[in-house]
Amino acid sequence: MILSRPKRTLILPVGTPILRTGQLKITWRHSLSLTSQIRDGNSPVRQFFKKFENNEGRRECLKLLQSSIPPRPPQLVNAPAVVYAFVGTASDYLIRYSAGGNSLVFDNTIAHQALEVEFCDKRCLNDLFAIGQRNLDGRVATDANAVYSATALATLDNVYRTSGRLPELFSSLNVRYRYKQLKEHGLGDLQDRAIKAIHKPLWLEAKLQRMLFTHRKQRKLVQSIQHRLIQPKPTPRVALNKKQMEVLGLEIASGSAVRFLVDAELVLKRIGNKVEDCPTESLFQTYYKTLGGDSYTQDVSNIVATFLRAVKDPDSELYNARLVVPNRALANSWLVGGADFDFVVECKGRMILTDIKTTKRPLVTEHIRQLIGYALLYDETKDDFTFSDVGIYHSRSGSIRSLPLDSVIRKYLPSFKSISQAREQFISEIATAE
Repeated sequence: MILSRPKRTLILPVGTPILRTGQLKITWRHSLSLTSQIRDGNSPVRQFFKKFENNEGRRECLKLLQSSIPPRPPQLVNAPAVVYAFVGTASDYLIRYSAGGNSLVFDNTIAHQALEVEFCDKRCLNDLFAIGQRNLDGRVATDANAVYSATALATLDNVYRTSGRLPELFSSLNVRYRYKQLKEHGLGDLQDRAIKAIHKPLWLEAKLQRMLFTHRKQRKLVQSIQHRLIQPKPTPRVALNKKQMEVLGLEIASGSAVRFLVDAELVLKRIGNKVEDCPTESLFQTYYKTLGGDSYTQDVSNIVATFLRAVKDPDSELYNARLVVPNRALANSWLVGGADFDFVVECKGRMILTDIKTTKRPLVTEHIRQLIGYALLYDETKDDFTFSDVGIYHSRSGSIRSLPLDSVIRKYLPSFKSISQAREQFISEIATAE
């Protein structure tokens, strides 16, 4: 199948500076992942499901994938959504760690990929990664120190998924680092690096409006970028279409580098050397307490303990399950800016591509769309594994619910005769979307 070449669209990461009147204006719609595209009603992924999904089949699949066991209530009460997100990510790491025999291939994690994020304090990122490795050393996954380390990896995971956004507690440290990089490398060097950064796949549509710039150097820089990435004579309103733009490239293309230098100097005068003298370990210990401290630790530990019991319980749906493929991104994930499932597990003779859900609430449409999205992005010629089913592991109950892939397609996407046909249509629509 030959796909038509998509029109040019600028792909911008989350966390990018939004400039005001008189400067380049950037607006963004959704973050970088399959999940965020599913949440965006205007995204090509959402439009595909809107066009082809069968409502009756959707309800039936959702019912079959719901947990068969009541979830255990969380230890945390009325915590912010970000805390529950960290509980989910940290417990995901620990479940994979325990399923791997209390071992984790750190270089194959999303946390490791975060070490390459631009405009983020590399010392801080490396320190967090070292903290993440420290206590995942063969000890049991329910250990409080193991939870602490898994949370450091979860922090890096979040940095990667938000294109360089460290927790607010680390923000002043990050300002200092970015300021230092801009001053050391200079605008010319950063401009060249920005051009090279477009080869890194991301997916976040945005519109770039060319406006008047009062700062001569800033205007010249942006015009140069536009000339090389867009066309020799940009129109007053240009919709770019490049699917790979890194934070560094965007920051320069948006003309915010010069402004940042000025703002950073003011910030650094206020914070002095306070942050520079504060080690990452101390910052992370403080941040860990803000997540809930002992209650947070106990909640994550309980989730992991539930998994360990389920694997050993003869009456459990997860009895004798074996992790075959750990968390990884699919070969076609670049089409949606990122799509990494949690694992493939061999359970009762079935190979189940599995997504872990830590929520105590019933599954909703978004969850099954995400699961089917993974199956549709799978490429049997590029992804070096196979699976027969798709499923959800309910981490608060220890229940795993799965459905044969052919059955899901027949019920959920009845317009297609096979999974291959559904995949072909899905890839075609998202690859050629404007």
